[in-house]
Amino acid sequence: MDWFESIWNYYLTLILCFPLLMLVGTIQINNYAASTSPGQRNLKKRIAYSSVSHMGFIIIGIGSITDPGLNGAILQIISHGFIGAALFFLAGTSYDRIRACLS
Repeated sequence: MDWFESIWNYYLTLILCFPLLMLVGTIQINNYAASTSPGQRNLKKRIAYSSVSHMGFIIIGIGSITDPGLNGAILQIISHGFIGAALFFLAGTSYDRIRACLS
């Protein structure tokens, strides 16, 4: 029965850890990313702070330990990869074109 107790203790610590993950994700979205993003003048830094905010949503989805939460987290990871790359690409090309016009 020793293996059963070790498995039970492992899953018990995981179950106690997931609400903490949801709390960290909520703090990350509300306090850190959302409050520091409007103060940025650089567009790339503003996109990076919004990416941090998206990671908070992913943490909340994983911390829910439900099928819809995990599926939503996976969908958010995939969509954030495409949207983040496109936004950084557009910001980079915009900076290049603005500098070319001003030179």
